[in-house]
Amino acid sequence: MNPRPLKIAMVTEYAYPVLGGVSEHVHFLSRELAARGNEVTVVTSKAPRAARAKARILDAENTVASGYRTTRIGTSVPVFSNGSIARVTMGFGFRARLRRALTEVDVVHSQGLAPPTLPIFAL
Repeated sequence: MNPRPLKIAMVTEYAYPVLGGVSEHVHFLSRELAARGNEVTVVTSKAPRAARAKARILDAENTVASGYRTTRIGTSVPVFSNGSIARVTMGFGFRARLRRALTEVDVVHSQGLAPPTLPIFAL
């Protein structure tokens, strides 16, 4: 008897189209977990305005080709500090939407910075 698939939420500020190591990790881990029969949803923020069209295309491709869904809540805002760029999710009611997105999830894989950001609120 096969156990039922786990419902896994990958919560992060950094997902495609934002490029970088965390985005790559989230994509490839989500793809592998989905290939092993789990229901994976990447929970992230909406991309900056210029990248939104690209984000919709990538989200559709990930659902078909990689087997995981992407749910976008709030808006990603860059924060420039110490020569680097961090991202913070903001938006009216985004914590309530996050709570709904995590309803009936078995595992929450949350990664990000320590300030009050999307991954911290997910915990």
